[in-house]
Amino acid sequence: MKKYAIYTDEKTKQFLLSATPKVILIGGCLGASNFGDILQLKNMIDYHKSVTSLVPIVIFDISNLNEDVTNNAMKLKYEVEHIIYCQGTLISNISDYSLELVNQVNEINNLHLYGGGFLNKHWGAMYTELIEFLLETFRVKSYIISGQQIDCDYSEQFALHCKKYSPSLVGVRDNESLKNMQFHGVKAIFSFDDAFEALLKIKSKTTVNRSTSNYLLHLNTSSYTGNLLTIQKLLKNINIIKACYPEFTPLIANAYNDMRIFVSDSLSTIVKLEDDFPYTQYEIIDFTKVAFNYKDDELMLKMSVNFGVSSSYHITLLLQMLGIPCWLNSNNEFYDQKSIALGINTSLEKFLVSLPYSNDKDFNEVRLKWLRNLDSFFNKNENTYDIKLDVDLPQIVKKEKVFLAYSAEEFEEQKYWRNQYWEETQRLGNDLTWQKEQAEKYWQEMQKLNNDLTHMNKWSEKIKAELLEIQKLTVFKIFKKFFRK
Repeated sequence: MKKYAIYTDEKTKQFLLSATPKVILIGGCLGASNFGDILQLKNMIDYHKSVTSLVPIVIFDISNLNEDVTNNAMKLKYEVEHIIYCQGTLISNISDYSLELVNQVNEINNLHLYGGGFLNKHWGAMYTELIEFLLETFRVKSYIISGQQIDCDYSEQFALHCKKYSPSLVGVRDNESLKNMQFHGVKAIFSFDDAFEALLKIKSKTTVNRSTSNYLLHLNTSSYTGNLLTIQKLLKNINIIKACYPEFTPLIANAYNDMRIFVSDSLSTIVKLEDDFPYTQYEIIDFTKVAFNYKDDELMLKMSVNFGVSSSYHITLLLQMLGIPCWLNSNNEFYDQKSIALGINTSLEKFLVSLPYSNDKDFNEVRLKWLRNLDSFFNKNENTYDIKLDVDLPQIVKKEKVFLAYSAEEFEEQKYWRNQYWEETQRLGNDLTWQKEQAEKYWQEMQKLNNDLTHMNKWSEKIKAELLEIQKLTVFKIFKKFFRK
């Protein structure tokens, strides 16, 4: 088992030693401001506050703290009292974060692994190591899994994890994940998405107008999307939309407010496209702020768009729920699985002609059934007080200094490396394009040579036949001359 250091503030440090019934929440949101991840976490926090009466303790990544977004700011944004940060090394300057190292904890009976798409070949092992550390360190008895997208490549490994730690319920958000887990002997249930109830609240606050010359456009060229290496394909898609609907203006959806080097949502993608981006005027909707404020009575959204084209699963799902056709861009297996889950199985060109959309009725029924299972489980397992164990946490020898994210100096360094990363990616993209052109050239040349060879073989056969005829005639003449004598 990999060991982690646990950090939190003084209030939560004392709370970890109390007997108050708690639930550890870990999932797709580790503190980064992503529309879908925010909604999944906030929805599950609300679920436990209102249904189970367990006090949520949220697991975050310390790299998402910065000079403006402190631990207290995180607690306000996510409406939660307790956050802990797990790190594989000891942080020597942890006081810079107004946090402390936790040396002792009590047992926590409940851990809820809520939704997201992280159980795959890219991030699955990292998450599973942390989850297993939390299960063993806090001696968890009730382990619940919900809303997961689990890919084919990681399903066997995660099935082994399930067999070892015996979760009471395993909920997945799509049929492919269900098949993957059931194939490996895990009794998974279709729970659908853990952001669903939050999306329903946003739907109730949104006025839709499709009789308009606008469409929603969301662009994400973050490294995990596969779009960065195919940015020209993304640009081609934008130009296809413009050619099909030349009078339409885009409503740009920004779904990720994050300055990390590998994150690049709509606004930064438009900057990357530079003069190639074909629109001079557009409006912007900040879905991150919508996610943080979706329960506010004052929040009222006007969605005046005829259709949408998105790189976000949750934006696509929201538009489908609003009755607005939306196409999800996909350039890798991770997004292919999301597209299939949302019933998107056509090309952009065909989508723009027919503008089909899905009905969320089936999602409603599936989700209600899952929530009844979840409610029933927690009602059967009445919240007993957490046992006071004073468990000594494992010692971690290695120390490191971690900088507060995005101080002025760090920001300049991030900016420099982002530019270097972009230039290198462009170079690799150009190299790849050149190699593709060369491969096509060689293929055409091989086809030509193959045709020439086929032609030569035909001529060879013809010449061979003619020589055979000449040989026959020569022999015939010799015999004829001989017999005359």
